[in-house]
Amino acid sequence: MKNNELLTKICRAADVDIKSMVTIFAHSDFDFTEEDAAMMLVDFDSDEEQDLYPCDFEMLEAFLNGLIIFKRGPRPDDGKPKKTVLSIPSAQTANNAVLKKMKIAFAMTGDDLVEVFENAGVTLTNRELNPYFRAEGHKHYKRCNDQFLNAFFAGLTTKNKNA
Repeated sequence: MKNNELLTKICRAADVDIKSMVTIFAHSDFDFTEEDAAMMLVDFDSDEEQDLYPCDFEMLEAFLNGLIIFKRGPRPDDGKPKKTVLSIPSAQTANNAVLKKMKIAFAMTGDDLVEVFENAGVTLTNRELNPYFRAEGHKHYKRCNDQFLNAFFAGLTTKNKNA
């Protein structure tokens, strides 16, 4: 899935509007206008070619980190330097990183994730979910494919609408 598509699906699932998007990016020191933010979102209902503001991995991660701050509040200053290492270095790891950061942003437990996937018609156990949250080199690591992530987005959207 392309980054602009991921960003659009994250915003829909998290029920984030354009003004909130600008605020979320600002938490990660990205200065976007509402017009810039709107140009990053994919219109899935349109068949026309779309001229999108490109969203790279750094922007995607900045948005996810900003979403965590937006939903949970800033981290207390512990005097340690902030990490600058990207957790989304490539397209292969993007879906897993998105799943991890969405879990953090919404303060979800394993049982919450199971419920979200059930909302999308996917039956899983906590044990089956754990490999998606492992480090890439771990022997039990499992790559999160687009279909699995789309099920998460669908379930989260349903959960947020029912809340």
